[in-house]
Amino acid sequence: MPDRPLVSVVLAVHDAERFVLGAVESVLGQTLRDVELIVVDDGSSDGTPQALASVRDPRLAVLRNERRRGLAASLNLGLERARGRFVARLDADDVALPERLERQVERLLAGGVGIVGSAVLDVDDAGRPGALHEMPLDPVSVRWHALFSSPFYHPTVLFDRELVDRLGLRYDERYEESEDYELWARLLEATDGVNLAEPLVLYRVHADQATQRRRGLQRDFQREVATRGIADVAPSLGPERVELAWLLGAGENIAGDRLEEAAGAYLDLLSAFRRIHGEAATVAVVRSAARRVARAAGSASGAARGRLLRLALGRAPGETSGTTADGAPSGRRRCYSTAQRGLPGPACRRRSASRSSRPSRPRTAPPYSTCSQLDRKST
Repeated sequence: MPDRPLVSVVLAVHDAERFVLGAVESVLGQTLRDVELIVVDDGSSDGTPQALASVRDPRLAVLRNERRRGLAASLNLGLERARGRFVARLDADDVALPERLERQVERLLAGGVGIVGSAVLDVDDAGRPGALHEMPLDPVSVRWHALFSSPFYHPTVLFDRELVDRLGLRYDERYEESEDYELWARLLEATDGVNLAEPLVLYRVHADQATQRRRGLQRDFQREVATRGIADVAPSLGPERVELAWLLGAGENIAGDRLEEAAGAYLDLLSAFRRIHGEAATVAVVRSAARRVARAAGSASGAARGRLLRLALGRAPGETSGTTADGAPSGRRRCYSTAQRGLPGPACRRRSASRSSRPSRPRTAPPYSTCSQLDRKST
């Protein structure tokens, strides 16, 4: 292996002895072999250190915090140690599918973007498949999505290390539950990002994960990052309408008597976004926004519901129901064989317009799925 690996994978772990070896093996078993794995043990008190010590592969380096410092600080430590041209992330309870790094490196080397993510497939603590989460695919759709929540699943990202270093970017430790979203918001000021359509990471969902315990705190940090971005795109909205635009775009609960006001703020944000990026480049974004307003209409009553539906139809005639942004029938379930991934059971896939502005059919049939709410984890 060359002195400098092509990819450094940074993984932070705290008390994850049940899953960490699966994550480690999934990285060391990638079809792209020119990789190093930097594991930062963030003060684990279970059998995690012993599990890591059992791995005999020179590509693995383990760093240890004697006291727990948190995810952002641990990832920054891993970044300082990493030597690769590109840096990838994975969480200690997730699994990278074998071709993940090969496919993402191929996309970064093709040029035009500085960060690449992918769809993810939920699995439970026993490895049983669950929901497939599709993310925005093209750079403009990624930017629109980033105005409301993270446009990438943190464990799926691969980014250009030299670009991040040149910009002086690191995880901000003040954002305890949205350190990734905050970093991507700053990175997207200097480069574009995309997601690959196929699920390249198995994303563990279980009761012990940090997201399940600290969801309220995560929402507060998400709101702070998002409203800052919205205000930059549409400064004329003012603080109150920025908040309303975010609530609607993020799918948060809105009082019935404020739904029309929120839709107006959201569509004014859309107009400002289109002025920046151009009408031709934002067709998929307009369709996605129209569907979002149409869904909000479902919470309205009486005449307000009709007015909201007319707003949605006026933005994207014929696109608010029946088809997804790429013309495929919405809600249609496509069944695929799961055998190609070596994982149990058949499953079906539902296109998730709320998760992607322009969903498209993957190059390789994804193994599982349905769709559910975006989630994230930390150590």
